[in-house]
Amino acid sequence: MTTTAKIFIDYEIQSCPKWFLTAAGGSSVSNNSNFNPFLVPGSGISNTNTVGTYTFYAACGSDTVCRVPVTLKLNPHQLPFRIALKCAN
Repeated sequence: MTTTAKIFIDYEIQSCPKWFLTAAGGSSVSNNSNFNPFLVPGSGISNTNTVGTYTFYAACGSDTVCRVPVTLKLNPHQLPFRIALKCAN
């Protein structure tokens, strides 16, 4: 005789992550799904001219222990070049 059991789990995934500057510990710097480090005081990046690689950590809702690293790389701006044509007289 075979016995079958079914288990249903009703769980809602938190849609709004918390953003951190460290992989563990510390308080969140943002609680928005659209995280813009240029607009967040204390993120370490004040403008798009701050060349470097920056790692931020996202955690789902109330679970701040399990953090996922997100890397942002800012390359130097390339200066536009100008081609000047001059007609000989």
